[in-house]
Amino acid sequence: MMGDAGQKEAEAEELFRSWGILPAENRTAWDLGAGSGIQSLPLARSGFRVLSVDLSSKLLNELSSRSVGLDLETKKADITDPSLYEGKCPDFLVCMGDTLTHLESESAVRKLFRLWGSFLESGTRLALGYRDLSRGKTGEKVGFPVRVERNRIFSCILSFEKDKVLVTDLYHEWDGNLWNFSTSSYFKLILPEAKILEWAGESGFSLLQQGESKGISLILFSRKG
Repeated sequence: MMGDAGQKEAEAEELFRSWGILPAENRTAWDLGAGSGIQSLPLARSGFRVLSVDLSSKLLNELSSRSVGLDLETKKADITDPSLYEGKCPDFLVCMGDTLTHLESESAVRKLFRLWGSFLESGTRLALGYRDLSRGKTGEKVGFPVRVERNRIFSCILSFEKDKVLVTDLYHEWDGNLWNFSTSSYFKLILPEAKILEWAGESGFSLLQQGESKGISLILFSRKG
């Protein structure tokens, strides 16, 4: 219900191409919070050796089944675990798909930047993609359809708090006789771009590219020498 996977992979491929992301040095790319591989698969197809990291075994298994013949390895791990950042660093580090907003606090995000800054070598590029929810006001509640099909409807309600947003997903599916309904709720952090730029800068990263696509903030950094 999040959209056509092939189309989203093509969009990721075009983004990386526009940023000039090509395999170099050790040809290794890490995709943190990889999910089902929207970023991992285009990187692997372009010649990178990809390490896809996620907490969901289900999504990683799905990614493995779709990456046959590609130089792609999956790893179930917490991206905030310092032990993940040992050994040789990749040429390219990706953390997209709203992964950052799912962390437990601003301090956890800031600590993660420090981990990246201490692990990555000079010239390593870091790509971030997340939804900046800072435009909402505390106490505001917003509802909207995410995707509507003939037999399925996926809607979302955002309830804004001081530093986070309560996200409630609503899913309706027609089985031929009646509409089945399910719902789930979880929090996302409010991460203004200004804070992301500040934390990246204090951790040794310089800004290369900055933009937005379909409400998603897209930022490319390079580790300073």
